[in-house]
Amino acid sequence: HIAALDLATYLPYLPGNLPLRPRAGIVEADLLLRFAQKPEMSVALQGEVRLRGFVATDAAQQEVLRVPSLAVDIADLQPLRRSVVLRTITLAEPWLHLRRDATGQLQLLPATVPAQAPAPAAPAASSTDPPQPAGWSFALEQLQLQDASVRWTDLAAAPAGPPATVLLDQLKIQVDGLRWPFTE
Repeated sequence: HIAALDLATYLPYLPGNLPLRPRAGIVEADLLLRFAQKPEMSVALQGEVRLRGFVATDAAQQEVLRVPSLAVDIADLQPLRRSVVLRTITLAEPWLHLRRDATGQLQLLPATVPAQAPAPAAPAASSTDPPQPAGWSFALEQLQLQDASVRWTDLAAAPAGPPATVLLDQLKIQVDGLRWPFTE
């Protein structure tokens, strides 16, 4: 049981170059963690995790995301079996402000993408190699998005004039029966 974990205490430990930086939030959780070694090793997590008063800013310290209330009801999470089953995700009154600057760069993306070294070639599989584990499976019984607001500000749309602004308000979305991988 976690009664009220204030994220502000842990913010100094986050890397400084995150494009989206948490500023506030309270985490609460009622979780049950089970371990078993027989008949086979297993780890399972069930319960509910809630987030209240979450606020995040961009690199310019402008508020980008506000989540007054998020609740995730975990029916069965088994990492060793690569399986996640969630009963519900409920997101109440989230607010998101996306911005595009005059050069067309989104505020949440880094200005430059660091070059990556080419990945080494994978060794050829032999007939004695153990089979690769299957990918993750995911199931969500219900997703509820309640009274969401999304604001889009686009400085690239009219470089010589005022920015284009679009506001989507009081969005309500409900999705039932999400599954991955798709079985039907």
